[in-house]
Amino acid sequence: MQWFVGALAAGVMLGIVVADGARPLGSPPWPAWIVVAPLVAASLLALPWARRSAARAPWPWLIGLGVVVGCAAHLSAPCPGAGLPVTWRQPDGVEGAALLGTVVEGARPRHDGQAVAVVSVEGCGGAEGWWRCEGLVRVTIGAKAVAGGASLSRGDRVRLVGEARGVGRPDAAYLFASRRWMVSRGYGALMRVKEGGVTVVTEGEGVAAGLDRLRQRRERWAVEVLGRERAALVVAMVTGSRGLVTSAQRRPVDAAGLSHLLAISGLHLVSMAWLVQKLGDGARGRWRVWFHRRRWARVAVAVAPLGPALVYGAIAGWPVSAQRAAVMLGCGLTAKAMERPSALLVGLPVAGLAIVLGESTHALFDVGFALSVTAVAALALEGGEELELWWGEEGRG
Repeated sequence: MQWFVGALAAGVMLGIVVADGARPLGSPPWPAWIVVAPLVAASLLALPWARRSAARAPWPWLIGLGVVVGCAAHLSAPCPGAGLPVTWRQPDGVEGAALLGTVVEGARPRHDGQAVAVVSVEGCGGAEGWWRCEGLVRVTIGAKAVAGGASLSRGDRVRLVGEARGVGRPDAAYLFASRRWMVSRGYGALMRVKEGGVTVVTEGEGVAAGLDRLRQRRERWAVEVLGRERAALVVAMVTGSRGLVTSAQRRPVDAAGLSHLLAISGLHLVSMAWLVQKLGDGARGRWRVWFHRRRWARVAVAVAPLGPALVYGAIAGWPVSAQRAAVMLGCGLTAKAMERPSALLVGLPVAGLAIVLGESTHALFDVGFALSVTAVAALALEGGEELELWWGEEGRG
């Protein structure tokens, strides 16, 4: 069954890539009936063949079905920023723009003293008044933008006033596609907030808001103790806030081939899970008879390492590489709890499908996602299909 899901998910990924060539960046979504009609027709035409060949080789049919679903999902997906004012989407920018929204990614510091946050817009304003709109805006705030020196945390309801502009003009094919990256993250516009332009209406509540404030307090503590220059690499490796790292600091890291240490991904999440798994393996070895008689205890110990990995991913802000690692780790631990083998080549497309369903089809083209998937696919092909996701006597990874 797991290979069936993996084949279908791989087809969806392939369909999104194919459809992206037919849909220009920033184009509006296609009408639903144009997308649904080919999907239904292709399924009906392929159904008789699928029934005859399902017992022998269902993979082509599953992959083909996934391709159609992926094409339909990407062509009908809304364009980021489509619900924002047209003037906001222009590269030149609009002075005095105002918005009301909720912070979805807490502020992360930069080496120039500013910080960057992401706000989900609910209302837009300006000289003509307020009206309802929606979209994600990447906000740059100065050190004196927030009253009292406080920082924006996830879940805060805020009102911002500043300069809003579009995500930029199309980049050359051989350069870093900043506009593609912005669209893949779902940003519809950028905003630079002037001094005193941030008003926190209500503070966020819940676990996510608490973890985000914890991250910000630890980052400020590291800067105070180590200094901004020394704390830059520490903060980047621990919390994923790479804005403090300057180009001069980044250059030797890239030259040494260690740039992956600055990106929260499988190395960080699996390290957290590994500590808990070692404790669980020690307890299971010491009370072997007790665990042998209680299946629920064995299952709980097997999936327990996923807990700290999820908490760490939430603190880091869930970049797409961390989402990929968390889903694959969950697949591997679940298979271990069920005493079933788990292959990386199955978990990889399932992780990609989960990211697409959780965010947007454009997330498939994120640079971090592409590098993360390519690296894991290379490990899977080199180590064979039975490469395990956990450490243990039966694992080789």
